[in-house]
Amino acid sequence: MKIKTIIVCMICTLSGIIAQGQVSSGTGFLVSRNGLLATCYHVIQDAETILVTGINQDFFTYYRAEVAAIDRANDLAILQIRDPLFVPFSTPVPYVIKPTTANVGDECFTVGFPRIMRGMGTEPKLTNGIISSRTGARNLITRYQMTTPIQSGNSGGPLFDRSGNVIGVVSNKNTLAEVENVAYAVKSNYLMNLIETLPSDAYQNPMSASRNMQSQYSQIRNYVCAIFSISSRTITSQTSRAIVDNVWVEHFKSDGVQMGMEIYVDFQISGMMNKQGACVAWFYYDNGKKPMIAAHDGAYNMPDKQVAAIRSFVPNSDLSQFSDFVLFIPYSAFPRLGNETYNLAFRIGILDSNSDVAAVSSLTSFSVPW
Repeated sequence: MKIKTIIVCMICTLSGIIAQGQVSSGTGFLVSRNGLLATCYHVIQDAETILVTGINQDFFTYYRAEVAAIDRANDLAILQIRDPLFVPFSTPVPYVIKPTTANVGDECFTVGFPRIMRGMGTEPKLTNGIISSRTGARNLITRYQMTTPIQSGNSGGPLFDRSGNVIGVVSNKNTLAEVENVAYAVKSNYLMNLIETLPSDAYQNPMSASRNMQSQYSQIRNYVCAIFSISSRTITSQTSRAIVDNVWVEHFKSDGVQMGMEIYVDFQISGMMNKQGACVAWFYYDNGKKPMIAAHDGAYNMPDKQVAAIRSFVPNSDLSQFSDFVLFIPYSAFPRLGNETYNLAFRIGILDSNSDVAAVSSLTSFSVPW
């Protein structure tokens, strides 16, 4: 696995980078006193540099760290601080990563850094709610649905039960206008599965958690940190900023006329309130090296005949999040490529109102069930 270098740095060094619109933020939390951190994979996905601050409420000291493990499928990542300036905590982290599944109706809360680049400050924010379902969107068994309010920047934060046990990792929320109080978290047993891939001495069993939320928060806030990800994705837009958070595919779907595949996209965009943008999927083969060219012009072609699916959107606020944004493309749009069908792929692009590219995702591979 390729190891990325992560710099844990003073928040003041971000000012010039933020002004260029190249930074997104998230939350992470220590899972051992020796500097092992958990977060969501999409928080650091495609990052060239990652800045983390706020451990022990210190926003002035910086450290070096490495990516220790990732689980793309479950949107999880483990980071390890490796810097002589970092002093391990003298006691274990004050929470347990719970191996069992929480129940519907259980109280829960999270601590994180929402909208830290939008003026909400550096003090860790606590919000609470209940577990409303033991499955996520489209009955995804790896997720909880919860009523705990979250915002941009909460991704990667810990989700606790009322006793202070970690029961999940906050991932995303449903941002449809008609949906309220719907957020999701990756279940903690998937986090433990990832931690257990590390050397046996990497994770240290923590002490039992306190049952008082207020006293628990006073300890938890020292072990939660803000993460700033500087993306290496190619950006051409000068008028807006966008981040592609998650992408996944479901096959054998119908638009009422023909069968095809649905691409689900979670993304954020700012600077485009009440302006029309577009989400586009560009298709490739040969592991993304060659654009997939259609045999003829059609509704699923770009002007250069590259096969693509496109759908417009209009953000209703300066910073908007879109969850489960669906692009449909029929199987008939794909040219038959014979033996090359095994390595098809696509990229997601977010276009601003000038059709400039505001964000581009990494490649997602798929196969066509001819």
